Amino acid sequence: MMQRHAQSKQAPESAMESGSIAALAIDLPELDGEALVRAYHILPNAATKDKAVRAFLPLVRHIINRIHISDSPSLNRDDLYHSGILGLLEALDRYDPAQNTSFKTYAYRRIQGEIIDAVREAGMLTRSQSKQV
Repeated sequence: MMQRHAQSKQAPESAMESGSIAALAIDLPELDGEALVRAYHILPNAATKDKAVRAFLPLVRHIINRIHISDSPSLNRDDLYHSGILGLLEALDRYDPAQNTSFKTYAYRRIQGEIIDAVREAGMLTRSQSKQV
């Protein structure tokens, strides 16, 4: 049992030695969202992308909660959440860490835009109303 514990402690060290931030993202779930996004852009892989997206799901909920629209037959909160996730995925793929802006700031606008587009497509807001949101 002691050997198994020692082996599991070696995994993060070997990842650090290889210099792979993405490998650390897989092994260390306590990395914050910004670090996960940077790791994903250094070495893209599905596991790191999944963790980065999950780290920013509360941001999607926050944006939806700021939009005061009642559920309708054509659009409900789950639809908005889905649109927000699409915006988050697009933001993750288009984000450029070299621009020295936080991913959260970049993603906020993309997520909000995708949600507002969904609301507008459902016919619940005009373009002028959506500017007020």
